[in-house]
Amino acid sequence: MGKEDASKEYKWFWPDTSDPTQRKKAVDQGAWAGLWITLSFCFILFINSSTLEIPAANIESIVLQFILFRLFVYIIVIPGFLTWRVWKENCFISAILILIYMVCEVILTIMDSGSDLFLLKILAVVLAMNGVRGTLAERKIRSSQQGLPQEQPIL
Repeated sequence: MGKEDASKEYKWFWPDTSDPTQRKKAVDQGAWAGLWITLSFCFILFINSSTLEIPAANIESIVLQFILFRLFVYIIVIPGFLTWRVWKENCFISAILILIYMVCEVILTIMDSGSDLFLLKILAVVLAMNGVRGTLAERKIRSSQQGLPQEQPIL
């Protein structure tokens, strides 16, 4: 197995951002990580709302649960919007925010004494990192095509 065969084997895991098709795959991987966040929050909201017991006489708890429900809906809408921006517009800032969301989710999993999905979350962090790499490479190419000065690499 040669050096080129080994590099082809891991291209799905860490795409080369100098190639346009691989760069697009890296951006799409970042969008998949954002979709993971959005769907996991939707699942948590669905599970919590189906087991929600609202006492009829206590108006304060009803108001508090309504506020928490709206807050959680915003927590779902934000990663969904960021995912769309990474997927459609190659937005670098949105890719960074998705990466931050994923790192926070992994840290919360570690603080919660682990989970069955820990390795899957680590994979999602790597996908989010690929999204940052892909959008950064796309940003550099756009700035070089427009004649703007090259930015120093962040990563």
